[in-house]
Amino acid sequence: MTDVRIRNLWLKLMDEMERRLADVGETLSNGDPIRLVLTRDKKTGQPSTATFDLHSLRVSLITAMYEEGVPPEYLMKIVGHATVLMTLYYTKLHVETLTLRMDEALLERQRKSQAEMAGFIKSASRQELEQAVVYRHPSALDAASSGTGVGLLVMDHGICPVAAKRCHEGLVVQDLTSNVTRFQAVPGGASNCARCRFFMTGPAFLFGLEAHVNDLSYRLKKASLTFEKAQERFDSLSDAHADALSGGAPFHKQRELEIAETAFESSTAQVDEIALSLQAAYALWFAGSRNRK
Repeated sequence: MTDVRIRNLWLKLMDEMERRLADVGETLSNGDPIRLVLTRDKKTGQPSTATFDLHSLRVSLITAMYEEGVPPEYLMKIVGHATVLMTLYYTKLHVETLTLRMDEALLERQRKSQAEMAGFIKSASRQELEQAVVYRHPSALDAASSGTGVGLLVMDHGICPVAAKRCHEGLVVQDLTSNVTRFQAVPGGASNCARCRFFMTGPAFLFGLEAHVNDLSYRLKKASLTFEKAQERFDSLSDAHADALSGGAPFHKQRELEIAETAFESSTAQVDEIALSLQAAYALWFAGSRNRK
């Protein structure tokens, strides 16, 4: 009997709320009136069902409290369930909430794996490192196995065993004519670890590496668009200059041609550097993926 009275009271509340919303001109986004009462008694006109029933409110409350971190064993006592399983059944989590929690768990697991990798590198022998990590140059193993581990810099996409202190000599340049290897500054410095001889990575850093590859791909696309525009401008002025010379006419855009040439050379160099960085990052990611298997 009590349940019936509560239900009738709830229906009257929904009816009154619907009326008040209509009085103040509140509508849905498409202009339709807001309906909180689904059906009415044909004889009396009183509400018989509502859009939001009390049971739905109960489920919404349980779900909201669970999403805010209230343990299910506490909720079980609050709502009067006999088992925790029943309480969990009543939690209707949103897709966004599930995605967020899964992402958080994945990130936490990734951080733990990266910390474990860093701890391993501090104590591993050179032979163990060769089997466990992916690297571009033996300098990475030399720095990791001979150091104390204090200089380890752990990042999302890998580890720098020299704490980003030797970026000025991290790029390996091979002189093909003299067969001499030289070490130069890494283009972009500490933001371009994938090109550095000291950089190492592995399966624990694959998500970070993948994000780095995607970022470089996006940057390469933007740089390519800039390159195409610069090339188009330079070619147009070059053709005009050639036509003027062949026809013996004066060329009045020499300064514009020089600026266009500089811009063209700059955009070409930028595309080359990003493409080389992308190739290096992808090679590390591919090697790390194979190691995971």
